[in-house]
Amino acid sequence: MRNRNYFNNNNMQKGIALATCMAIVMGLFTGCGNKNDQQIAASPDEVQKGRYVETELSLPEEWKDKNISQIFRSGDELHFLVAGGSEGQVSLEEWMLGEGDTLTEVTKDWLKALPEGKGLESSDSFTLLQDAEGNQYLYGNCYRDEESSSAHLWKEADGSALDITPQKWLEPMDMDGYRFYDTPQYVTLTEDGLLVGLSYFSLDVVLAQDGSLVSSQESDSLTDSGSLSDNKWVSAVGDTLYLAQTDEQGNVNGLLQMQLDGSNGAKKKEVLPFSQDSYSSAYFSVLGDGTVYAADADGFFRCDAGDTNWQKLLQGIDTGFSLSDQWCRDIVALSDGSVYAWFGSESGDKIMIYRYDPDAVTEVTEELTLYTVEESFFLQQAAVQYHKQHPEILIHVDAAISMTDKYSGNADYQQIYQDLNTSLTSGSGPDLMVMDHLKLDTFAS
Repeated sequence: MRNRNYFNNNNMQKGIALATCMAIVMGLFTGCGNKNDQQIAASPDEVQKGRYVETELSLPEEWKDKNISQIFRSGDELHFLVAGGSEGQVSLEEWMLGEGDTLTEVTKDWLKALPEGKGLESSDSFTLLQDAEGNQYLYGNCYRDEESSSAHLWKEADGSALDITPQKWLEPMDMDGYRFYDTPQYVTLTEDGLLVGLSYFSLDVVLAQDGSLVSSQESDSLTDSGSLSDNKWVSAVGDTLYLAQTDEQGNVNGLLQMQLDGSNGAKKKEVLPFSQDSYSSAYFSVLGDGTVYAADADGFFRCDAGDTNWQKLLQGIDTGFSLSDQWCRDIVALSDGSVYAWFGSESGDKIMIYRYDPDAVTEVTEELTLYTVEESFFLQQAAVQYHKQHPEILIHVDAAISMTDKYSGNADYQQIYQDLNTSLTSGSGPDLMVMDHLKLDTFAS
């Protein structure tokens, strides 16, 4: 998972308050667009109904001192793997989401007994997999330090756990004097009984039956240009693998689809284009028929099987992805169109539900554009909080320079000032402006 830095709550609140005040004050001082052009008709006879709605799942009291380790789809139901317990005494539980959004524990006996004598910790990363016959497998990425980090793969066998970890995952590697383990960051199971693990350096395919290594490919060799995304996500539908690839700036630009070919590993089939404009990581979930759901700070999207066009289901500002004090860990989509997102935060785990409600009224009646020269997390957070307090108003933060361009040195400030001046003189400028990095005397009028 990508490391991120977060502000503490006090600094966050101060920053949001400052950004909000700045936006409002500068908006009054430098408002320059025609808001009437962006208003949405809201007469009683033209009320728009039907939209995706975000709600938060109420987690059981039993999870209070435990961590969510995984959310996944089993059949067409949402399941959770929850880890708890003290050091060396880890307990693993599987839960299922049922009707009425009720959660029920469905842990098998072999999983309950697994941690005994394994020296596991609740902070370890665990992934539970299940094949078509109901047989389960558990992958544990157990990081301690550079000298003792390793991975383990267990298989359910007659009610107990059988260790079938490939030898490759247990042997340390040396690179330029550094010792490390090339262990998968994400694993998935195919319908043919193959377990696929994607690490920072390789794509490994092993037999789930006994853990024997079928093939191993360098991850850098999988893409023609760019690289695989930092979160090392991989999903399998039939014998097709889906992997997120990025451009040279690190933005996801497509889903790489690869065909498994026995000991030859995976071969490229095609790329499903995906355009990412936000600063956040992108997360995906693929249904059995090939329909793909995606989510990032721009919003939620769906691409139907066999198509290349993405349909926007929900604006990013209406989702938890727009909040900078929490971060996404994974998403799971079900065949009924509902999507579940797992967020981490300083206060603990959150599960947000996104469902289509045909009776939900589209609340936005006015949309405004807030212009800023440089992208700002604080401004985005301020716009989100304002929208939550005033659902009828939606503020789009238009940043001329992204975080990526700013720190890569690719920003052309003179061209940006020229473009802004042209839009203002033509009457097509933004509704609100933040004057940072702008000459007040030049643009105030």
